[in-house]
Amino acid sequence: MVNRCNNLDESVKRAVDYELVDHQTKSVAGSRSKPDAVFNNPRPDKDEWTRVHIIVEGKKLEKQAIEGKDLGQMAEYARMIWKSQPTRKFVPVILLNGAYITLLLFARRGCYYAEFGRFMHTGLFFDTEQRKEIERTFKWLWFLIIQRPEDFGHFVDVTKAHRYLKFTGGTSETNLSSASVDATVEIGRISDPEAVSIKENIRPNVNIVGRLGYLFATKFKGNSAVLKLSWTPTNRMPEAAVYEYLHQKKVVGVPQVFASGIIIRELFEYRLEFLLLENCGFDLNSYMESKCMTQSDKTFNKTVMNIVRQTFACLVQAKHHGVLHRDISTGNIAINEGKVSVIDWGYAKLTSADTGDTSHIDVLAMRWGYSKKEVQANEDGRDGNTGTPIYMGVRILSQCPQRGILDDLESMFYVVLHILCCKEYKGQVDFLGCRNMANHIAARLKIGAMSSRDFYLKAAGIELCSPELRTVLDKLHGRLFFDGDMFIGLNLIFQDDEVEHKRNLDDDFVRFFIGDAAFEKIFQRLPESPAVHIEAAPELPVNELTITDTFTASITLSRSTSTTRKRAMDDDSGDTTPKRQCQ
Repeated sequence: MVNRCNNLDESVKRAVDYELVDHQTKSVAGSRSKPDAVFNNPRPDKDEWTRVHIIVEGKKLEKQAIEGKDLGQMAEYARMIWKSQPTRKFVPVILLNGAYITLLLFARRGCYYAEFGRFMHTGLFFDTEQRKEIERTFKWLWFLIIQRPEDFGHFVDVTKAHRYLKFTGGTSETNLSSASVDATVEIGRISDPEAVSIKENIRPNVNIVGRLGYLFATKFKGNSAVLKLSWTPTNRMPEAAVYEYLHQKKVVGVPQVFASGIIIRELFEYRLEFLLLENCGFDLNSYMESKCMTQSDKTFNKTVMNIVRQTFACLVQAKHHGVLHRDISTGNIAINEGKVSVIDWGYAKLTSADTGDTSHIDVLAMRWGYSKKEVQANEDGRDGNTGTPIYMGVRILSQCPQRGILDDLESMFYVVLHILCCKEYKGQVDFLGCRNMANHIAARLKIGAMSSRDFYLKAAGIELCSPELRTVLDKLHGRLFFDGDMFIGLNLIFQDDEVEHKRNLDDDFVRFFIGDAAFEKIFQRLPESPAVHIEAAPELPVNELTITDTFTASITLSRSTSTTRKRAMDDDSGDTTPKRQCQ
């Protein structure tokens, strides 16, 4: 086993005195789980899962084979640790399998294992070979259980209180074009204005494998902020790279980035990146659950109009510069005092800009250190299954292999209808009955509901809608589902290329939603125009909206077979955006 230490004496000096706790009859504090034993960090915490360093589990399995049920049980223990310890790189489990010891590592890519060998005598005779094997096994075991957390399992020292982290390097709001995007992290002090808190986790759901994002409500240099720590497959786009490019192009409705960077470039085919973003207020999930219930109909309709216009402007401008969001949902749109932000660009895809320029794809790949060819091929392959199913467009639910801006706008259209529906019924509802439906059935349910120009709102369960908002929705509905007077729903399901080529966003359509002034500033890129800010919707006719301005091992680690739970047809669970504060 290769460690940062240069020799064994140094390893002993750095050894940590972990506490071995028996849990065969008593569950781990904070849960009902009963692993046979755990090694805990020497740090008092009410929730014991925040202290667990290594899990110890005993089984008597035939031929040293790890069965699915037993692997699933250990995976659940690992999931509890991932949930409670955001500083984790992987979770080690020591499996006492009969007379043998196996080391399992639960990483974001899956489960890896290494056989340590025999740890106890078996049979009638105790020969020299058994003695040597047992001795070697205990040396391996002893070596592991004295390692400091930052050398085995974590990316910082967690033996002491670690409620604050401080990031060094990477990019910042004052230096977005820094020479390197690599960053380091250490335990921070509460008195340091650049240290950020990891006490308030606002995204508590964690999958055992696949991409993973932690969100923390915090402060950064006196600003209300959100820290996002993300484990992302190395064959996917770094989210921080997308944010950097969107800010360079001054795309409206994108959260301000205070700092970002890559902490770990590759570990078991995943990278660890961080983003420090402005706090954008409430996501639309929270808005639907609370605020929209108490607003007057007039205020509510004005708010929804803001959501439509500002989200539309953000998505269309992003696509103009060659970025598709691909996961528009109520969880990924936030609102704060009338300002709407499109958040969570982790599933975004780079495409050619409307001018045909593709240079940004090469520049970002080189700067952020990923394979352009591999990432592009992977993102292209996921076009037909990325997103939150309840808001996915009909073409995407039908596994269309190519994505466009109208698919993002269709998702936005369903988000708005869902908000209206929740207001109508004074609480969360299962929009169009699609929540637990198979994709092909959900596509047909949506097409059935959208088939009439006059009754699509009623089909979605909506009776109350202001004339101004109805005009905007009718305009979008017509562009999404009609070619002139012909309904094209079935053509979308069966991916009729001829019909799809006719669907586009002409200048007049875009001007209708964002106004002439914003159109000129965004798409003509006038030299004197600063970044465009879209104000809360004033009391004006629809077409006159004004807009102002590390672990390394020499032993062979083998992957065990485990089932990867996919996220909304991708690698995360869908709609897990924070309920109170948003990135």
